[in-house]
Amino acid sequence: MKILKNFIYNFLYKILTIILPFVTVPYVTRIFNPTLMGSYNFTSSITTYFIMFGMLGIITYGSNQIAKVSHRGKQEISKVFSSVYYFQLISTTIATLLYIFYIFTFPGQYQQYFVVQIFSLIAIMFDISWLFQGLEDFKSIVIRNTIVKLVSVVCIFLFIRDQSDIYLYILIISLSSLFSQGIMWLSIKDYARLVRVDIREVLLNFKPTLSFFLPQISISIYNTLDRIILGSLGNTFDVGIYTQAVNLNSILISLVATLSAVLLPRMTNLHAQGKRAEVSRVMKTSMLFNCILTFPVVVGVLLVSQEFVQIFLGKGYAETYVAINIVVSSLIPIAFSEIVGRQTLIPTDNVRYFTISVVTGAVVSILLNLLAIPLWGYRGAAFTLVIVEIIVCILMSYYARNYLDIVDLLKIATKPLVASVVTGTLVYLLFSSVLSISNNLLSMLLKVIVYSIVYGFLLLLTKTISHKELSLLRKKR
Repeated sequence: MKILKNFIYNFLYKILTIILPFVTVPYVTRIFNPTLMGSYNFTSSITTYFIMFGMLGIITYGSNQIAKVSHRGKQEISKVFSSVYYFQLISTTIATLLYIFYIFTFPGQYQQYFVVQIFSLIAIMFDISWLFQGLEDFKSIVIRNTIVKLVSVVCIFLFIRDQSDIYLYILIISLSSLFSQGIMWLSIKDYARLVRVDIREVLLNFKPTLSFFLPQISISIYNTLDRIILGSLGNTFDVGIYTQAVNLNSILISLVATLSAVLLPRMTNLHAQGKRAEVSRVMKTSMLFNCILTFPVVVGVLLVSQEFVQIFLGKGYAETYVAINIVVSSLIPIAFSEIVGRQTLIPTDNVRYFTISVVTGAVVSILLNLLAIPLWGYRGAAFTLVIVEIIVCILMSYYARNYLDIVDLLKIATKPLVASVVTGTLVYLLFSSVLSISNNLLSMLLKVIVYSIVYGFLLLLTKTISHKELSLLRKKR
């Protein structure tokens, strides 16, 4: 499958997942009061942890294992697929049983919320998206998930009418997840089949999946504990400001990480075949396109953050633009970490170094937040987030130094960086000195349009993207 096509599929799907909440949330929040939505959000967050523990690190691990043997034919793919999937059945069954025990032992008033969400646990038993990711067939994943998401949105507008429909609303979300995983099995016969595997071989998957699970937990820790510390040592106002900034940043991260998700199986396969020269070429191209996407996003957000906050959040969140302007700079080390971490350390079976980097980040995050939040509130939490991402990036770069030329990669970033800064400066001067637009929406749209045109022109003028890079993205396995 072509890298460029996979990237486009994945990128468009990410855009869809960003847009859909803007369609459904206004409708849902007008039907369900904050108490009902709060109950759902609370129970959903707990259910998510059961799902996380059930899947361990199988999504990344499974994709990685499939990618290693994808060039060896259906028989070998079937053997690896069966081994990983049988282990997944064991781990998800245990998680589901623990979930059932939990909901009938502890929840009390929330029991019905948990019962309806059990379909989300059942769904992960059938999740084989990692097979298609490992084979670089993102088209199948995206098309099926898109159809299911659109159908679920239609169902929400058709069947959700009043507050008594809260359980039906949760059921629609849970069943859509189950249906999405179930229909993936319709295409499996073209790629692999379930075969008999020795139970000892199945259980051997536990240790490596755990190594993928630890960084996932660590990331979850330093993505949630900062708000807990902020709420404990600061105040709820700061939590509200910081949370909105981090939520926006998370959306931007998902866009920046799109190319890495597509390239992970390709890099794993190339490393497995020992094609070092090809690895180097793909890595440089990946770095270039990551920079072309990341730098303008960071500069663009700095230009429109005030208008964005006033349009989408309102006057009560006016200070949020300050937090946004701080945390958005974390996208740069994150983008580089995607190159040296997910595209280098994981494909080369150096997951332990990936884990060390992320765990170190989690520890530093806790310590710095304890020091910074009492002094600077949400600003302290925001600066801590950026510092932690820089530390993680430096550690991953150090551990990946034997597999890539860091200096060479940094040189590749020069043209997109200069183009972004020059464009940002021109747009800022234009709208602060020449154009004075009072309408926030119009101002934001014009800034985005002008920025995109000038930035694109500078990329063409400096010949940042050559035919060679485009050819590499179009190249099949």
